Amino acid sequence: MSLLDRYGLDEREQVARQHFLGLGAADLPNLRRLRAAFVARADDFADKFYRHLLADEASAQLLRDPVLLERLKKLQADYFAGLLDGIFDAAYFETRLRVGQVHQRVGLPPVLYLGAYNHTSRSRSRCLLKRWAATRPPHCPRYCHS
Repeated sequence: MSLLDRYGLDEREQVARQHFLGLGAADLPNLRRLRAAFVARADDFADKFYRHLLADEASAQLLRDPVLLERLKKLQADYFAGLLDGIFDAAYFETRLRVGQVHQRVGLPPVLYLGAYNHTSRSRSRCLLKRWAATRPPHCPRYCHS
């Protein structure tokens, strides 16, 4: 049984999740247009993400292995670049569920992951605002200016 089936993530639910996040069909090409500005900083975003996690004693215990940490940083950078591909198909959702299972298996509490993700999201927002300080570009997704 696929993870999509196990968690009830059929196509209708996938679309509902995108809608909940404020991502519509018109936003997908716009995300792709933003990709270059962010991919150039993907490694920096991943470093900040893990620096924030490492500042917490509980999550630092999970990330003691430097080889694992470097692998995770690359995966995080690739994940973010993948978001800006604007392709949210079954494979995307299956991968996200698999990552969630790993987080659960290693004992990473959601509060730590979400806290680090919030921290990094603020950095990404600053990058976006700096890149287009004068005006919001027409291809900026709705959630960047609502």
